[in-house]
Amino acid sequence: MNAEGLNKAALLLMSIGEEEAAEVFKYLAPREVQKIGATMAALKNVTREQLDNVLTEFVSEAEQHTALSL
Repeated sequence: MNAEGLNKAALLLMSIGEEEAAEVFKYLAPREVQKIGATMAALKNVTREQLDNVLTEFVSEAEQHTALSL
């Protein structure tokens, strides 16, 4: 995963809450958890616009994958 992907994943997981993020982490490899966790810890000064963009992109991707699997 590249730096942009790590930042997006970290922002998304931070936005969904601790319990939900823990559920996601169950499906990741230890190295992925380590990388995302380190990125989460390093994030500073996240703007509302950045968060909105990540959430919008996530919803769009989720809708596309859901539509394809129906």
